[in-house]
Amino acid sequence: SSSSSSSSSPISYDEVLPALEKMQHPLGYAWSIASHLNGVKNTDELRKEYEANQPKVVQASMKFGQSKVLYDALSSLRTSWETADEEAATSSFLAAQRRRAVSNTLRSMTLQGVGLPVGSPEQVRFNEIKLRFAELSTAFSNNVLDATKAFGLTVTDPSDVEDVPESALAMWAEAHRRFLVKEAETEGDEEKKTEAEGMEVDAAKGPWRITLDGPSYIAAMQHMPNRDVRKKVYLGYLTRASEFTASEAEAEAEAADNKGEETKEEKAPIGKNNVLIIEEILKLRKEMAGLLGFDNYAEMSLASKMAPDVASVTNLSNLILEKALPAAQRELAAAT
Repeated sequence: SSSSSSSSSPISYDEVLPALEKMQHPLGYAWSIASHLNGVKNTDELRKEYEANQPKVVQASMKFGQSKVLYDALSSLRTSWETADEEAATSSFLAAQRRRAVSNTLRSMTLQGVGLPVGSPEQVRFNEIKLRFAELSTAFSNNVLDATKAFGLTVTDPSDVEDVPESALAMWAEAHRRFLVKEAETEGDEEKKTEAEGMEVDAAKGPWRITLDGPSYIAAMQHMPNRDVRKKVYLGYLTRASEFTASEAEAEAEAADNKGEETKEEKAPIGKNNVLIIEEILKLRKEMAGLLGFDNYAEMSLASKMAPDVASVTNLSNLILEKALPAAQRELAAAT
């Protein structure tokens, strides 16, 4: 019958990966926009919604990545190609690309834990780690963003900005005006805010406020003649969201939470120190790699890369170090 012939017929490529892409595209497209906005136009409201929905997106991704039905379909497709005439299967560019797409997807699903028994303690723990990764990654980015916004250095001495391009001076002068407006808003001083909003910005006379936003930071490091100012800006950039800045940021966050807002968090917050986040990520990576049968995370990472093994990467790194370190030392000596 037609039904029996249909059930016994081999599965086709178009029935698997193209169909999968159609299912995944709407969520992936919407979430990519949300992720971009969260990075470039971050607000408290957007951050709250992003963090609330991120676990759902991660869980949806894991369902696809750990789907036994999908994995079996792709495996069946690859097997049918392997048993077919090899020359016919690879005779065209399209056929070769399809084979590669299937192979890469199977490998990706293996690294996403499709081989772990459904409902097993190993799968449960693996999925917990994936969710925690997403949470830590978002917290890491938010901490860097918050630390970048929090830093500001006001310069008032014209000699400190001598020979700095006018475009940079104008940017810093406008940044100082915006800082005064924000400061007045924080204090709830409407009169001061109105005065700041209407103040005339003078790029030549200042004051100038340097921030850690890309254009401002780069201009300061390239053109600022005062070495001490450059040092403060540079150290501010290097220590963002670290143990050197986390205490103050956490104190401010706690003060904000204590303004009568209801706290819904049941677990301890991750904190503003990204060093601790990095340490937790490293521990979780090792545990996750072990669940998939790897000795370490480096092996797991290389499973989808061109380098054959960890030793090869180490040898290349040592080779680069051998050649690059003397040159770096010479440049440092010349600069200091």
